[in-house]
Amino acid sequence: MINNLSIIIFLPLLAAYLVWLSSVKVKSLLTTVFSGLTLLAVLFLIPGVVKSKEVFFMKPVAGWLNLSFVIDGFALFFSVVYSFVLFLICLFLLRSIKAEGKEKGLLHWMLLFTGALLGLAFCGNMFFLLFFWELASVCCWMINRKSSEEKSGNSADCAFILNLLGFVFIAAGLVFIYQYYSTFELKFLNGMMLASTPALLIFTGITLKILQLVVYARKFKEPVSSGVIPTAALLNTALLAIVGAYIFGRLFILTFAPNTLLLKVATVVSIIAMLSAASSAFVEDNTKKILAYSVICQIGFIILAFVINSRLSFNMALIYFLSFTLASSGIFTALALGEQRKDSIYPALAYLLAAFSMIGIPPFLGFWPKAITELTEIGTGNILIPALSIACSLFMLFFLFRLFNKVFLNKGEVKTKETREPVEVLVPLAFGVISVLLGVFIKIPLNFLASILR
Repeated sequence: MINNLSIIIFLPLLAAYLVWLSSVKVKSLLTTVFSGLTLLAVLFLIPGVVKSKEVFFMKPVAGWLNLSFVIDGFALFFSVVYSFVLFLICLFLLRSIKAEGKEKGLLHWMLLFTGALLGLAFCGNMFFLLFFWELASVCCWMINRKSSEEKSGNSADCAFILNLLGFVFIAAGLVFIYQYYSTFELKFLNGMMLASTPALLIFTGITLKILQLVVYARKFKEPVSSGVIPTAALLNTALLAIVGAYIFGRLFILTFAPNTLLLKVATVVSIIAMLSAASSAFVEDNTKKILAYSVICQIGFIILAFVINSRLSFNMALIYFLSFTLASSGIFTALALGEQRKDSIYPALAYLLAAFSMIGIPPFLGFWPKAITELTEIGTGNILIPALSIACSLFMLFFLFRLFNKVFLNKGEVKTKETREPVEVLVPLAFGVISVLLGVFIKIPLNFLASILR
């Protein structure tokens, strides 16, 4: 599995270099092939993880630093979801890049972004975990800058500054950890009690990195109708923000022993984030801002499910991560097409399927983690999280359907008479249809989690 993992991490990095050197005509083909091969390489890890549950690899780099990787169910689940979603996004972008003439190195940054996220998923060293996260942040920043005009570049710069501030907090937390334990290895830190100071520093950094999505969207003055590419760039920023929930689960749930103060702070911050994001989206009219607020609201729910800190809630957090990633991708891509093709029913259908899942309407995939988590918490006498989840779902029901009315039902001039290529229309539909099928056959993702998690 170690050799396969090397291919998974370095294949997108090599592909990014080849795409950068290639001619414009070859770039699209290479991007499609290499992103597909990366997805296949990730899928080939599944039998090994099912059999052994966890594989650890470590190679010394310096006296205090090791390059280590952990192949376990948590990393595998994250990498399968992200490699699949990013593969579909690359397919979705290919024609638009050609039509809008804005490649400008965008594809090789997309491949590098994929490799950085996969390196982050399997990394077993906190130093390199932060390194891969920053590499992904730089890639996302470059994608945002290259995707549109000057206004988008300014918003990307502001978001990246907030990201760097988050980096400073996390780096400070790592310094404390090394002073306490003289290692960055997650394997050796497993079960250790982390002091409140480094825990809160790292959590603050994670929060700031998540909030860069809001900063990017709030300063982005261009409407969604400016093209498929700017909306896809915002989607990449959303995917980067969701990484914060993964890091929280990896460090504070799976590695270190639970820190009571941190979990209380994370609960309060998540509740505030969910309420403020949902209420802001409720009164907002800008499409990009509404999408950003909806992402923050969902990330808050995932972190809350992690904080509950039970096997069931952990599994539900992963299922919700899956449903939310699929639904967000479906909504973003459907809106990008819908603004340009008001006379087409397929983007509208894709949007509705994804929105139903995000809201949590049965039998869509998003219904199950919300319902099971709410019922479990009610059974323990805690009604705060269920009430908050239901309230946020009602808010989302309102503003997502307001977006639907604005984009798909509003009678306006059709932006373009071009016929969209089948793959561009099918990608948003694929996200929605998968959300339906996995919701109807919920045992498939549940059994998959049971087979790969320890």
